[in-house]
Amino acid sequence: MSRRASAWWPAIVALDEVADTATATRVAIGHGAPAPSPDAVNQLTAALYDIADAIDAGVPPRAGELPDDEALKPVTDAVRPVLSVLEPDRSRPGQVRS
Repeated sequence: MSRRASAWWPAIVALDEVADTATATRVAIGHGAPAPSPDAVNQLTAALYDIADAIDAGVPPRAGELPDDEALKPVTDAVRPVLSVLEPDRSRPGQVRS
């Protein structure tokens, strides 16, 4: 595995967990679990777009507010490690943690 790929590996794994958790949450809602509020969904969607935009720009994502909606808790809990992995590495200015 290349050095660049191995540096991104923790973020890829964390993002995969977000996708898996979002899918499981949607399936649970389809089976009767409480649905999140539309505002919470919009807030989470905006946060995920911010993360994607930051990755595209090669900069750390800003740590925005994640929704406090019990129905989305598994997904927001999965997003936090993504933010942690992509936060700036204070020992190497201008670099994200790898």
